[in-house]
Amino acid sequence: MAHLLWGHIYYKDHFAGTLRQEPGDRTSFTYHDSYLSSGQPSIAHTLPLQAAPFLSESGLPPFFDNLVAEGWLEEAQTRLLAKRRASRFELLLAFGQDCAGAVSVIDPEPQERGIIKPDNPMDMAVMAGRASLSGIQPKLALIEQDGTFRPARARELSTHIGKFPSPRHENLTTNEFLTTMTLKTLLPDDRIVDLHMGTIEGLTDQALIITRFDRTADGQRIHFEEFNQLLGYPSDAKYGGSHKRMADFIRETPGCLPAEIYRLYLRILAGLLLGNTDMHLKNFAMVHTDAG
Repeated sequence: MAHLLWGHIYYKDHFAGTLRQEPGDRTSFTYHDSYLSSGQPSIAHTLPLQAAPFLSESGLPPFFDNLVAEGWLEEAQTRLLAKRRASRFELLLAFGQDCAGAVSVIDPEPQERGIIKPDNPMDMAVMAGRASLSGIQPKLALIEQDGTFRPARARELSTHIGKFPSPRHENLTTNEFLTTMTLKTLLPDDRIVDLHMGTIEGLTDQALIITRFDRTADGQRIHFEEFNQLLGYPSDAKYGGSHKRMADFIRETPGCLPAEIYRLYLRILAGLLLGNTDMHLKNFAMVHTDAG
């Protein structure tokens, strides 16, 4: 009988429930009774607090599917699991300790068998950090320590993200740095991430080092959801929505501030002025606050 995967889901440091592979291609998520009575919020807009399980008929529920790494990082993780092709559930279990936002995925039955020993510094950092990051270009989760930066290690919560030169697109990190600095000029009243070009301990390539907006100064998680998650789309459908659909969500959803539609419009307009043709649903998000 095939072994069905399952994992523990945490919201910040609180055990929230269980993600479980079901027969066929189905997956379920069930909140734990202790979490339901704890006063903590739901972990996702599409997963409101309830005792009954949520069932996805095909693969991971969209919220979790969007936590799985993409592109270069997904390929590196698959290679480290000694697989030609790994399921998205396998990747999330193995590398979901440090995800975007405040949710993490922990394997209660970690398997070292089948995991290969990395033979280069980038793969070693991927294996050690066990982080899951969106975006198709080479990137690693980083820690700032005494003014220098190094790859995050197991059970460490990263403070920064390092983006590295792409073998397919020349000067990509430099271009992102320059366009982000220009964006700060175009949108002086907006909150734009801090970033700079720098070096990473143990690695030779210069990286674009970005402060994580989903981490506090004292290293706590801040919960947010990409619009792909908020709208219930799987990761590979990130180009299937529209900017209007995002605006409609803000307008129609209790707890959202209608003024955020104006902020969204300004960001889209600035992106167009800068020649950004990749403004898909995973590149826009909303932060969860106590007010909504």
